[in-house]
Amino acid sequence: MYLSISKCNILFFTGPLYVPFMAYYFLGEPISKIDIFALTMGFIGMMLINNPFTDHEIGENELLGVALSLTGGVTSSIAWVAIRKMSSKCHFTVAPFYFSLG
Repeated sequence: MYLSISKCNILFFTGPLYVPFMAYYFLGEPISKIDIFALTMGFIGMMLINNPFTDHEIGENELLGVALSLTGGVTSSIAWVAIRKMSSKCHFTVAPFYFSLG
């Protein structure tokens, strides 16, 4: 067993935390103070739910599960930035295709 399904979901859905930074870097979109506050609160909430400060030992398999879950979150945020870049220039079914690749 690599990782529990609840921790896997929590780590995968950190993807929206990466989107504003990628949009700033790749698309030149500004990040406001409200965005920074919302990202900070989202990160704190993720840490409270995930509780990485438990007393159990972390094995190699669990670290692999964490890495794969975070990779899924990052690739899904890359897909969201690509979808934002394409905006209305493509067919509406292309967006779910790119997201499913992530």
